[in-house]
Amino acid sequence: MLSSIYLRLKLFIEKHTKIIDVYTAPFFSQPNSFDNTRVYLIYKKQGIPRINLSSPYSRIFHGIVDKKAKFIVFSTPKVSSTTIKVFAQEKLNLSLEKGLPHRVKYKTLLHYSYSKSKFPTELNFSKYIDYKMFIVMRDPTERIISFFLNKIINMINDADPEKKRVADNILQMVFKNQSYVDYNELTFKKFIDVFVLQYYNGGKVWDVHIAPQITADLKEIAQNQLQILSMNNCNDFLNYWHLQSTGTSAQFTEHHNKSWNKTDSKFIPNGYDIQIKDLISLKNRIHPDSFIYPELIEAMRVIYRDDYEFWDKAKSVKDIY
Repeated sequence: MLSSIYLRLKLFIEKHTKIIDVYTAPFFSQPNSFDNTRVYLIYKKQGIPRINLSSPYSRIFHGIVDKKAKFIVFSTPKVSSTTIKVFAQEKLNLSLEKGLPHRVKYKTLLHYSYSKSKFPTELNFSKYIDYKMFIVMRDPTERIISFFLNKIINMINDADPEKKRVADNILQMVFKNQSYVDYNELTFKKFIDVFVLQYYNGGKVWDVHIAPQITADLKEIAQNQLQILSMNNCNDFLNYWHLQSTGTSAQFTEHHNKSWNKTDSKFIPNGYDIQIKDLISLKNRIHPDSFIYPELIEAMRVIYRDDYEFWDKAKSVKDIY
């Protein structure tokens, strides 16, 4: 009797539901203490119910839900995520507590999937089919330059041991097959050469700040609903969001991204070939264009192909009204 019920139920599920595990480049798939979560995402595609396993560093988990505006806003490290979280906490009360923007919890898709304080094993994306969905993006090449400036040059010799440890861990991860590396003699181009080599040789480099902006599960589930906005238009978008949520204009002009302001920065010819020890004194005052060279853009378009596919569709705020 029980076996008969089980077989009928199994056949029904297999007929009416498709369970998939979307492909994630192995380069970004290493489980670690920050992201070893596997959650079943429930959604519909072309009218067929589907169940999808979440991707490493799933962008869906971080979608802030604004029920008043019926918005879901996805954020990404190194893409104004601090500014977005400060805004969501201070202007719209969308955090569960008050505190440092990256230390508090928010009213996210993951939060609304909790059951009796237990970490969710499934997230029903179908419940949000009538919500507008946005993600603020950044040119992937500019983002990895910002990562190098902020997380390596600024931290490698920092007096704060915790910050120095961040840079050390990243570099050890990238250069793990190298017998000896003097990081002070490292150049951005050398960093990228090894980074690309790891990608093609099946290596794994996992850090939330260089994980894709468009994760495989977000692309699979939400690409037809997702509206792409450039980081340069972030404040305009936040003011639009405030208007839709509260009915009033916020005139929000703050930013919390240290690499955002280029007006006080200096262009250094061939900066990509200059050693870290000679760049440290300038820190955030180096213009990111100093690190651009043709092979860099080519490599980033391969490694971050999904990011570029969406980035190339970025709109201005006036185009989403």
